[in-house]
Amino acid sequence: ARDAYNQGLKKCPHSTPLWLLLSRLEEKVGQLTRARAILEKSRLKNPKTAELWLESVRLEFRAGLKNIANTLMAKALQECPNSGILWAEAVFLEAR
Repeated sequence: ARDAYNQGLKKCPHSTPLWLLLSRLEEKVGQLTRARAILEKSRLKNPKTAELWLESVRLEFRAGLKNIANTLMAKALQECPNSGILWAEAVFLEAR
């Protein structure tokens, strides 16, 4: 599956769903560092994509790293200040 995602990303590097699915695959098999690296690379190739920032924040939150999640959220809101989905998640994070 990993190879299929990587081949797809070579042909479509701006496909947000492919980046998200690959990072979730890595997270599912316990490769948290690899999932982080994939999301970082995806944000470099697709700047100002709120969904990729959101997944990065949620990845850290699921890993129990709330401080990192909050730091990433601050960066995400600087990058995508008009994103409703990020603001909604920021409110959710503050409530926790």
